[in-house]
Amino acid sequence: MGFWLGVSIISLIEFIGLAAVLCMWCIHGKNVKIGPSEEELANDDRIKHVKAFRSELDTHDTIDERLRHRAQMRQDEVAEAAAKSAASD
Repeated sequence: MGFWLGVSIISLIEFIGLAAVLCMWCIHGKNVKIGPSEEELANDDRIKHVKAFRSELDTHDTIDERLRHRAQMRQDEVAEAAAKSAASD
């Protein structure tokens, strides 16, 4: 009796859910569907939008990397020009 006094309501609900899933598994076997199927995942618009968004972000990252590289090259050119002009003076 002391053990049950320490069990919260959430735990009790979880035990009831576990019992229901086990009963369904015993009755229906492996045909019990708990998660989405591969076909449902392939047709899910949210996943398609996330993939498109990820592709767009990757494209922007590539563009940003190119711009940073160009800016670094220009800074190096300016620094070299400044060093040459300082050396010639």
